[in-house]
Amino acid sequence: MRRVKRPPLPSVPPAVFYEAGETGLAGPPGSLIDALELEAPPGIRVWAVLYRSTGLDGTPVPVSGLVLAPAGESPGERSVVAWAHGTTGIADACAPSLAGANGGDVTALADLVRGGLVLVATDYEGLGTAGVHPYLVGVSEGRSLLDAIRAAGALPETSAGRRSIVLGISQGGHAALWAGEIAEAYAPELDVAGVVAASPPVDLRALQHTVLAEGGHDLAWLESLMVAAAWSEVYGLPLDDFLTPEGRELAAALTERCPWDLPTLTRLPFVVDPVTVPVWQRLLEVNSPGHHAARPPILVVAARDDEVIPASTIPPGVDRLRAAGGHVELEWVDGSHTAPMTDPAAVARIVGWMLARLAGQPESAGYP
Repeated sequence: MRRVKRPPLPSVPPAVFYEAGETGLAGPPGSLIDALELEAPPGIRVWAVLYRSTGLDGTPVPVSGLVLAPAGESPGERSVVAWAHGTTGIADACAPSLAGANGGDVTALADLVRGGLVLVATDYEGLGTAGVHPYLVGVSEGRSLLDAIRAAGALPETSAGRRSIVLGISQGGHAALWAGEIAEAYAPELDVAGVVAASPPVDLRALQHTVLAEGGHDLAWLESLMVAAAWSEVYGLPLDDFLTPEGRELAAALTERCPWDLPTLTRLPFVVDPVTVPVWQRLLEVNSPGHHAARPPILVVAARDDEVIPASTIPPGVDRLRAAGGHVELEWVDGSHTAPMTDPAAVARIVGWMLARLAGQPESAGYP
């Protein structure tokens, strides 16, 4: 019998893949627009996916991402881990899936896939696809994450089921908290068993004020500028009242280029603390999680020496989540911003917590 040699899989999606979502958006949230299998590590299959989500105005929007699944067949449904990446930027070129199977640090989670889980990693609305990326706009991030779980289930090769858990770091921690908060209303058919938020910006007002009052890491300033640039587009708000000329120039550049391609900030880009501007104060409050009780239990893992999300902003944010009715565990790790996902002991704790929730084991009864 003659064997037909299969052409090699592409390592990254072509640019046209992301343009396919500009037409044919009719369909329910989480349904697939397109899927393209990519070159993958041994034992794993990887797809770039383009799926439908819901924009802030209620209209369908295309969102891109990656889906990773074990290479073999499954006798039953597989549980899903929805990964929410940290800040990469707000320009289309900053979409993690552009890097293929290595995008968004998903290879660091490959052992979960080899262990039998499906991993889905959203790029978020507006990263790689048409439209503005609503950076740190909670509802948008949460919808992108929940619809990614639905999209994984729409790929029959994955055997992905509805039982799932959401995990994110930094911006992704914010997205994970919002996904947990809106899951019951937005995606009631999903069985979200838990939320893990690592180094999350929980209280955006406190974060903004602390970063500007105390100074801090250059990335923290850039993140504040990304909020300003994205929200000026999303909400139609002017920037002239509180950004310096250098700040306005950098904010505009951030919509076209990724943060690491821009010059280092030499001074604070704000004329006035946005927290003191009423409309910005309101939007920082609106986009902080903790308006309603999250249905799934939550694990927040924070770094004591976080140079991006000051540790002092975490406990008040956790108190807010608990006051809304959420069951929230807070754990601290030594190290900097990325420590919750790079320290072996912290990663083992997170993975153990997720697997216990997926297995139906109850969370701890009290707050540590």
